[in-house]
Amino acid sequence: NTLIAMILVGLFHASLPVSETDIHQESLRLHDPDRDRVVPIQLYFPGPDKKCTGSMPCPVAFISPGYGIPHTSYTFIASWLARQGYL
Repeated sequence: NTLIAMILVGLFHASLPVSETDIHQESLRLHDPDRDRVVPIQLYFPGPDKKCTGSMPCPVAFISPGYGIPHTSYTFIASWLARQGYL
């Protein structure tokens, strides 16, 4: 039930305009030497009003794609979490 609610909220927020000041995102490509493959990662940073520092860390949310869905298809959830202050 919680997952369904998050998806519905994410779909609603995905329809809202996102400005560059709302969130910041970065794409990284890490190498997994054990499997000899590249692991793509998208990082979404909270907006300017929610700073992450050593003395005031942000909560972290990990979204792991599955079922053959690319990691870039979860932007609506990742953006919503970043707006809530999650890294």
